[in-house]
Amino acid sequence: MSYRVDYNPEMKNRYPAFVRIKRKVPVRSLLIVVAVITICYGIYRSNLLHYLIPGDPVVTTAAFSGMLDNIEAGETVRQAFLEFCKEIIVNAN
Repeated sequence: MSYRVDYNPEMKNRYPAFVRIKRKVPVRSLLIVVAVITICYGIYRSNLLHYLIPGDPVVTTAAFSGMLDNIEAGETVRQAFLEFCKEIIVNAN
């Protein structure tokens, strides 16, 4: 009892196992970007930013700006963060 296997390469190209649809713009990435922009805009418009900044917003933003300046000047992040915390505590009402 014998058998014979015929491989037909034309049929493989003619009937692929699956078809992949290629999109020019990845939909998932686009949806994530739109969601992040919408959330950030919502936080800005609803004045939630005021609640996310601890203490007096004027003092905190000034201290944060000073911390970034210290880091850019070459100070370590740890030391710049400690100075940031000290400035907020000293200027707390």
